[in-house]
Amino acid sequence: MLWRNPVPRWYEHRLFVGLWRVVLMRPAMHNGDQTIGVGHPRRQTRIGHFRDHRQMHRLADGVGQGNQLLQLRRRRNRIIIAPPQRHRKIRRRPQRQLVYRQMARALMAALGRGAKIELVSDMRLYEGKGEARRLTGLQNLANAEAQRLISQGPKWQAWITYHNYYKAPDIIGLLVSRALNIPYIQIESTRSPKRLNGPWSKFSTLPEAATDHADLIFYFTDRDFFALEQQRTARQTLTKRHPFLPLENLPDAAPLKSKTILTVAMLRAGDKFSSYEIIAQTLPQLTPPDWRLNIAGDGPAADKIKALFAPHKDRVSFLGQLDQLGLNTAYHTAAAMLWPGVNEAFGMVYLEAQAAGVPVLAQDRMGVRDVVPPEGLVPLENETAGLAKALDQLLRSKTLRQTRGGSARAFISQNHLLGTASKTLLEGIGKQLPTP
Repeated sequence: MLWRNPVPRWYEHRLFVGLWRVVLMRPAMHNGDQTIGVGHPRRQTRIGHFRDHRQMHRLADGVGQGNQLLQLRRRRNRIIIAPPQRHRKIRRRPQRQLVYRQMARALMAALGRGAKIELVSDMRLYEGKGEARRLTGLQNLANAEAQRLISQGPKWQAWITYHNYYKAPDIIGLLVSRALNIPYIQIESTRSPKRLNGPWSKFSTLPEAATDHADLIFYFTDRDFFALEQQRTARQTLTKRHPFLPLENLPDAAPLKSKTILTVAMLRAGDKFSSYEIIAQTLPQLTPPDWRLNIAGDGPAADKIKALFAPHKDRVSFLGQLDQLGLNTAYHTAAAMLWPGVNEAFGMVYLEAQAAGVPVLAQDRMGVRDVVPPEGLVPLENETAGLAKALDQLLRSKTLRQTRGGSARAFISQNHLLGTASKTLLEGIGKQLPTP
């Protein structure tokens, strides 16, 4: 039973993965007269059966940031992923949320290849402002939800949580895994000891406790590893898992015929603004006379960032926030991608550009170097002059662009596609399961 992709609200999804079949269940989505009530006792859910992952991905657009729970059942190698819920009106999502959504969808594809997915809960744990009263309420709701799930066990052999951090702690997974005495696994968890003081002081102790209890943690960046390793418990395993794209194969390569530089990032204050300042200071040092810059993104600091590029307004185009099809077109028409990456954790756009064969230039920063090979990194001490020199070389030589673009595609193929990610994740999870 297939249905179109109505997204009336950004509901949380609970995803169950089995063999050869995908089942996605969403709360109260109306398409025709048939509705099947499962999952949360106060909500109705629609079920769809799919035979390929593209259909699953189109219907999984609601995955957002926050913690996402995953459970593994050994008998049929079935896994449950639980992306978060948003009880809000539909609105245009900022790009930082899209990154979490992209990675959640990639994990769904890696862990659910030929699998069955199902809704098991619709609880959302996220507090963006650190309000004490709301934190207490969320904790009480999480405790009740954990008891509801515990009462159904023991029917899972492992519990996995995606993105446990100080604004979205995994209270439920910690309680359920302890009560059922099953392995507890986390993917992309971060430690934030500085948050133990301040508005999140109460909430931030919860993700720290959850991380302490984890048997296995998959980390994406060296920055995360350093923090996790410092407080790693004796029985805890840390495993590197590169950020990855939900692709089996590379897309078509960009022709690299233009002199167009591409930047893809949200237009907001803070670290993003700092990276835009570096780009604005780099452009006057370029020597090719026919360069152009396309900037894909939108955000609250748009006016201030556009002012940075006012001296080059005839050469700089702001494309706004693009969907994936629009981004693919932008990659295909670019000669190089430029993004300094000030305090970036990791950037999916780095991976997407390189997958399309677009050479990437960034500053050599922690986090960035996890997704950009050495030839695309410019030492910080070289400042904007180093970026300008490296960009000059790419813009003046199509041969160099093609060589670097080919190397970028090989880098992505080896480390950042679905196949290698799935193998690493499933092998790591399998080692945590008890021997039959």
